[in-house]
Amino acid sequence: VYVSGNVKAVLGEFKAGRVFYGSPEEIWSILRNMGDTGVGLDDFKYIQGSKQALAIEIVEPKLYYKPLKLDELRRIIPGFEPPLSMVRIDEYDPVYELVIRKAREYIYKGKNSLKSP
Repeated sequence: VYVSGNVKAVLGEFKAGRVFYGSPEEIWSILRNMGDTGVGLDDFKYIQGSKQALAIEIVEPKLYYKPLKLDELRRIIPGFEPPLSMVRIDEYDPVYELVIRKAREYIYKGKNSLKSP
């Protein structure tokens, strides 16, 4: 998960679960009926008026102990540009091999426990 703006760092990762695609109203209806999804009315207002919307279920979220800053990423992979939207990274991708594996040295597992692989 890359955070843009003033942060400019990879803060963690997750596995994608179910993917929902439809009109904003259809997505809002699905998410409302699922219970506490963390998606609120302000999020719906953000997509309202769009032709289509997409929601991805977050499974097994992991927060890195130390964020990977954009300048660090560029030292590892010269010319690296973060994706504008989203990108799937598999275990054979250079970003995975050079960056993600290193970031996994320390990750948060739960609220207060720090675990090293």
